[in-house]
Amino acid sequence: MTATSEVESPSADLRIGLLGPVTATRGGAPLPLGSRLQRGVLAVLATTPGAVLTSARLHEALWGDHPPATAAGTLRAYLSRLRTALGAAALPRVDGGYRLAVAPDAVDATAFGDAVGRAREQITTDPAGAGAVLADALALWRGDALADLADLPFAVAAGARLTAQRRQAECLLWRIRLGQGEHHAVLDELVAAADRAPDDEPVAALTMVALYRAGRQADALDRFAAVRSHLVGVLGIDPGPELRRVHEAVLSQAPWLLTGDPLADGGLPPGAVATSATVDGDLAGGDVTAPHVVPPEWAAAGAVAAPSTAAVLRPGGNLPTPLTSFVGRAAQLEVVARLLGTGRLLTLTGVGGVGKTRLAIEAVRRAGSHGDGPWVVELAGLTEAAMVPNAIAQALGVATTDEPLVALVEALAARSAVLVLDNCAHVVDAAATATAHLLRACPQLRIVATSREPLGVPGEQILVIPSLPSGSGEVAGEAELLFADRAALADPSFELDDRTRPLVESICRALDGIPLAIELAAGRLSALSLQQVVDLLDDRFGLLSEGSRVAVPRHRTLANAIGWSYALLDEDEREAMHAAAIFSGGFSLEALAAVAGTPLTRSATVLASLVDKSMVTTLDARGERRFRVLETIRQYCRTRIGEDAWAALADRHLDWAISIAREIAGRYLGDDAPWNLAALERDNLRSALAHAEATGDVAASIRICGDLSWSWFRLGQVAEGNRWLTRALEAVTDDVDRAELAQAYVGMSLGAYLSGDLPTAQDAIRGAVAAAEASGDVVLWALADGYLAYFEGAFGRVDVADQLLDAAEARAELPEWVLAELEMVRGQVRRAQGRVDEALATLERSRERAERWKHGYIHGSSGWIMAKTLLDVGRAAEAGPLLADTIRRLATQGDRSSTIAGLHTMAGIAGQLGRLYEGAVLLGAVDSLGARMGFHPARMDPIDGPRHRALIADGLPAPVLDRAKAEGAELSYREAIGLAVTVGETPGRVATAAARTR
Repeated sequence: MTATSEVESPSADLRIGLLGPVTATRGGAPLPLGSRLQRGVLAVLATTPGAVLTSARLHEALWGDHPPATAAGTLRAYLSRLRTALGAAALPRVDGGYRLAVAPDAVDATAFGDAVGRAREQITTDPAGAGAVLADALALWRGDALADLADLPFAVAAGARLTAQRRQAECLLWRIRLGQGEHHAVLDELVAAADRAPDDEPVAALTMVALYRAGRQADALDRFAAVRSHLVGVLGIDPGPELRRVHEAVLSQAPWLLTGDPLADGGLPPGAVATSATVDGDLAGGDVTAPHVVPPEWAAAGAVAAPSTAAVLRPGGNLPTPLTSFVGRAAQLEVVARLLGTGRLLTLTGVGGVGKTRLAIEAVRRAGSHGDGPWVVELAGLTEAAMVPNAIAQALGVATTDEPLVALVEALAARSAVLVLDNCAHVVDAAATATAHLLRACPQLRIVATSREPLGVPGEQILVIPSLPSGSGEVAGEAELLFADRAALADPSFELDDRTRPLVESICRALDGIPLAIELAAGRLSALSLQQVVDLLDDRFGLLSEGSRVAVPRHRTLANAIGWSYALLDEDEREAMHAAAIFSGGFSLEALAAVAGTPLTRSATVLASLVDKSMVTTLDARGERRFRVLETIRQYCRTRIGEDAWAALADRHLDWAISIAREIAGRYLGDDAPWNLAALERDNLRSALAHAEATGDVAASIRICGDLSWSWFRLGQVAEGNRWLTRALEAVTDDVDRAELAQAYVGMSLGAYLSGDLPTAQDAIRGAVAAAEASGDVVLWALADGYLAYFEGAFGRVDVADQLLDAAEARAELPEWVLAELEMVRGQVRRAQGRVDEALATLERSRERAERWKHGYIHGSSGWIMAKTLLDVGRAAEAGPLLADTIRRLATQGDRSSTIAGLHTMAGIAGQLGRLYEGAVLLGAVDSLGARMGFHPARMDPIDGPRHRALIADGLPAPVLDRAKAEGAELSYREAIGLAVTVGETPGRVATAAARTR
């Protein structure tokens, strides 16, 4: 009998229910299913309708690893009774096992999953229709999935997966209803759901949106604080990018938050880091808080992920919400609107501080709909011109490759969008090249650039932005109106009237109508009277008369504006201001004290004064108070003190950066690896490395690169690490410390290994061995020999690997943590030799030693290799719990690269256990998370990875495989870890030997 005829037989009207207590009906009439274990047999078969399950698989599903002696006979009895209840056609006898012969949609769980998939595809084109589909699908639920079988082994993972699908469906429906303006109707449901699951970030984000739309902004912010506290305190992770994006939007009262689907497809990519940054290049009318998309691997300068551009551009773009009102510029707004309508490239030029950034953003905002966008790309923070394409990709949320312009063209070629490229001057050539390339390849793209000079691209329209005009007589001009607006913020009692207007006009004229200078002057009214402000302007030209380094008049005007505010600083404040200006990526109080060379308490006092005087701004990053100097003020300080003094400050900043890199290296392998520190100081570490390169300080470059190499490796920031390391190693001289050189070579090897380039990795580690031997550092030499042994074993030269390990262990009395590393390598070598028992024993010793020394990385690496060793011999049921514990530990340490590599191996475990669907879901999660991080675990696991993938791909029909991987691609990092741990800690069946050797 064919499968089709069986489905069309009396079982055609059979319906199986898993979304609640297990049920079966025919024609709507309930059927008797017998005992709990008998219902369990039906449920296991119904989770994969049509698939053949062996008796062994059913035994494990019902009884786990220890079925009773009577299991075979009991199972046959259950199946016989089920055939009587359901009809023989529903449970045909087939070679190799048993299957449930019903149409897939006859099982409510399958019908539900298919409906959610259809709704997800339909949500952007027909949200109302998608909502109806979801409502009908959710109506299938009658309680908790498999509610009457919750204690059976198979039901743990199956129930968790179905519950996760239900949560995704509810989130989709809530999104749709919020998009339809039903925030009041869904608010109570969302709050209840968020209370039940305090770590569910999508639910928290939607709850915040509903609260905000209901006029409860404070409650929305409290909800974020509660979720963040739970995530950090319980799970040891920060909130994800989507939740942080909503938080920032609530803080800034972003207009897009009030209407539409708040989590529309194509939003920020999951795993990305959204940070608030002040658009600080030119301020005409106040700071603008902009959400910047900074996924870890892209922020690391040079993603290596494969292009992934399908629907990654969020409708509405990332246009920042202004914190202050826009004043004046009516004539320029009209001209910009006209030029945008007639050309595709418009560059706004003018003196720094004249307001190019604010004008560009306001003009684009007022222009209305821009298809996909508009997008603001902030270039001020770049220290390398080559990073311009990467910065554009980061802002748009496009996963970059080694050729980011290719990925950008793929994303933008068929889209209508507007880009604002802000602060191009210091990278003008690279900005021009990228602009020309994108405009040629993307016919519907328009670009607005801000720069001190034109880009020089064919077709470029140039608009020079003048100062704000002052009024005359009783009529206030734009300059006076801007002053009055900002003065009222500093002193709410201020009014522009007949008494104050003449003084304000004199101030604005003296400051040449430069908006930034006007704003700084108005801000002084928090402490000074209007007349005192006027009096302080008298000496401004004398203050700057010695600054002959400013060559052109418009630069002198900017210097006058900044110099006037600078005149309010005493000597201690100026010294601190200069030190603060050397930091390119923000700084902490402790960092300022170190570079300024002043006691911490004194630095705190002076820094507070600088904040009060608007010379330094504050920001909160990862729960820490940080400080930042606006770019225009940074440049003024550099001009003010001269290049020699600036270079001396840069040297002190380099010394501080070396200490930060050393702090990161000193704890990189433990359970408290300082990844937050590495992320917070990323821009400063880059600028320090750039200064070291520019001054030929090869020793400093080598030292920092070596110390940062493990953080680059464990965070998946391979492209950046390889770039810095390559340049540093190419410039090495004989006087470089050999021990530091050895660590840099180790870092180069790690980067090549993560990229899957084993020959380069081995060559680099040979350099490390030679340098370590020359250094006389026996610990470093032993480690380098161990790493070389790892690669020799990978290339099949196990005898050489053993000799290296023997020599390393015999060289001196080594610390136990070093022996843990060497034993980890020896365990891998034994695995390569097929000596399984020895490999497992050696790796277990490594783990024990690592545990004693809190050596988290080696404990995790040894656990990972042990799991793969067990997989080699079909012991997946043992590998699962081991790897689940390893993944949990690595995730707690913040080691994303190793964690995702563990998820990849867990997919292989799932495949060998016969849990193919869950394995495919994990592969989808790994592919998605890995792409966003800039690497794929298969590159560092080129032998085992393809074998595990083939086991899953060969065992599932293509549509099912695609559906499972699509489901996995939507999992968050935390959800993927949860699924992997669940798979590892719950039993399954072992695949055939033939399947294991594929």
